[in-house]
Amino acid sequence: MGWIERSLTRRIMRKRKDGKQETIIIKPNGVMVWGVKFAMVMVLCLTALEFAHMLIFHAFNGEIFVGITGLTSFVTGILVSHKG
Repeated sequence: MGWIERSLTRRIMRKRKDGKQETIIIKPNGVMVWGVKFAMVMVLCLTALEFAHMLIFHAFNGEIFVGITGLTSFVTGILVSHKG
């Protein structure tokens, strides 16, 4: 199990009727895990593209930065909201 799947896995502790503790593990949907992986790879690719753009043209491209910011917000939102 990868670290993305582990970070999206929920663990719920509850007490059974006999008084013992029970741990319920809820694994994330595989499509969501692949979506988060894809978004993270795209953030890395867009960061490399922005870096190459700055090296070649000596200028900052705001449109690439907006893509990086949007994907970062998407991944962060999924990781934070899924654990809650």
